Amino acid sequence: MLKHTKAPAVLLENGFHTNREEAALLGQADYRQKLAVAEAKGILEYLGIPWVETEEETDYQAEARAAVDWLTENGIMQGNAEGDLMLDQPLTRRQFAVLEYRIAKLEGFV
Repeated sequence: MLKHTKAPAVLLENGFHTNREEAALLGQADYRQKLAVAEAKGILEYLGIPWVETEEETDYQAEARAAVDWLTENGIMQGNAEGDLMLDQPLTRRQFAVLEYRIAKLEGFV
């Protein structure tokens, strides 16, 4: 595939869908993020560009992470079939209603 190319090229194999453990990892957004960062660092190193770390997590981000952790641990919030919580996607009214219902159930109101 890359044998006859004249441009710099790389073939990435981050896992195999036929391997259950690797397939499970590939289904996790945080694992894919780690892969993406590692790949980006490799590309930048090849190009001679230094990697710049992002800013520290803000108090708001830390609070949001704690909230998401609590919601998932208590069964109020769930991800899609791949386990992705899709935190950057808008919330529908139906999803909001389900979240409120689950909280009410947890608190014993339902």
